[in-house]
Amino acid sequence: MSETIRELGEAVTFALSVIDRDTPANNPVTGEAPTIAIRRLSDDYWYDFVAGTWGAVVGGYAGLAADNTAAMTDKADGTYEYDWDQATADSGATRSYEAVYEIAAGTYRSMAYEIWVFRSVATAGGLALEATLNRALGLVQENQYIDTFTRDGQDRMISARLRTYSVAGSVGTDNDVLATYTITATYTGTSTVPVTYKAVKV
Repeated sequence: MSETIRELGEAVTFALSVIDRDTPANNPVTGEAPTIAIRRLSDDYWYDFVAGTWGAVVGGYAGLAADNTAAMTDKADGTYEYDWDQATADSGATRSYEAVYEIAAGTYRSMAYEIWVFRSVATAGGLALEATLNRALGLVQENQYIDTFTRDGQDRMISARLRTYSVAGSVGTDNDVLATYTITATYTGTSTVPVTYKAVKV
């Protein structure tokens, strides 16, 4: 799971890329209807996009109400975006969040997760360099590639390969690979939300 570091109170754009890995060129997929949900890690509260407040949700992601998710904008190039202002949503406090993306139905039904950290990069020594190195080392979304999926009988991903790259143009190839990870996920019952999600460097 990638981690993105941002300045306190920054307005950011959450982005999800959807591609068709069954096509030789990994064609971008448009016309989907992904949603985003945001969980605050410090207290396990979920964001209410309508009220602009945070609150506990019984049952975690599976128990979210409609107001706890928001539709993402189709950019017509395979990416979907949602603009979010941390200063307005959470008073610009030092926080970590999990962004949960979901395409709930259809051929490309899936979920993805990202960690976003908001802290004072300008005043905390070394964090600006850390953020720069994370991007350079391919530890953010644009330099990752996930393939070789294994799914269970309910079409849930139980394992996959994740590779990070030093050059964006090499993503999806065998060139400029920085590291390779094996992703595994476990589930309870018929839930599509993983109980555990692990990425181990090969």
